[in-house]
Amino acid sequence: MPWSLEILHSLFIHFPIALFSTGFACDLIAFIFRKDSAENAGWWCLLFGLVSHVFAIITGFIADDLYGHFKFDLFDFFNIHGLIQIVIFIPFLLIFLYRFDKNIINLSKKKLFIYLLVFGFSVILLFYGSHLGALLSGRV
Repeated sequence: MPWSLEILHSLFIHFPIALFSTGFACDLIAFIFRKDSAENAGWWCLLFGLVSHVFAIITGFIADDLYGHFKFDLFDFFNIHGLIQIVIFIPFLLIFLYRFDKNIINLSKKKLFIYLLVFGFSVILLFYGSHLGALLSGRV
């Protein structure tokens, strides 16, 4: 068999990273250049980022069952990679629900700034949690 449960998580984890960061970049482009097409691309990236994040979390639990490294020790940041990735799902979901039927180009500057700040900070936390996962797996 060309794949196994051991590598299943590593197949899924790259999709939310790519989709959320691309969605954020598209929203920035939509804001700067007032492009509806970039805003639509950002919305779709956010949607599929959420879907792929769910699968990444599920496969993370499968990987943890095989390796047993998921701990809730808040003082050992190396071992809370999974906790960060689960918690960071919440702001991404809230961002999606907020903009579900809104055109972000038409938001006030203050609301758009807060939206982009929360989105950007969430992407940074996603990168950090992903980096911890790479350290945990020995890939970095």
